[in-house]
Amino acid sequence: MRGAILAGKKSEGQPLITALTEILWQREREQIQTFDPEVIIAVPRHWSKELQHLDYAPHSMARVLGKRMNIPVCTNWLKRSARRKDQVKLKATERRINLKGAFRTKIPAGRTPSRVLLVDDVLTTGATANESAATLKKADVQQVLVAVLARGLGT
Repeated sequence: MRGAILAGKKSEGQPLITALTEILWQREREQIQTFDPEVIIAVPRHWSKELQHLDYAPHSMARVLGKRMNIPVCTNWLKRSARRKDQVKLKATERRINLKGAFRTKIPAGRTPSRVLLVDDVLTTGATANESAATLKKADVQQVLVAVLARGLGT
């Protein structure tokens, strides 16, 4: 699975991310539908990384799931507020510290959803998912369900 996720992070690997997301949908459809999200939000990356790589696995995942569920994908409602160290080489505690305050919301006035499906390709220590969800909850989102393609072995 590690090799598939790493290959999917490259632009030519987007069909692989789409296929893995379809498998995720088949396996977790009931749980996701029971949660009944109003919108899907992909864990964002910093804008400077957008310039380096146009394709981004969580955005691809969000598009696939949005089509499957016929609900909006709101890629601009959660933003990275600052560029941080890459998480890959950090220990769990360092990851949490590194991401503290790393996100901000840009949800339009009067449009705050009650339930958000938050998607990311890999969950390792949970630091990114926790900080993203906490930021959404500070903006009055009531519940956040996190969907990932793989669970990494956190340090």
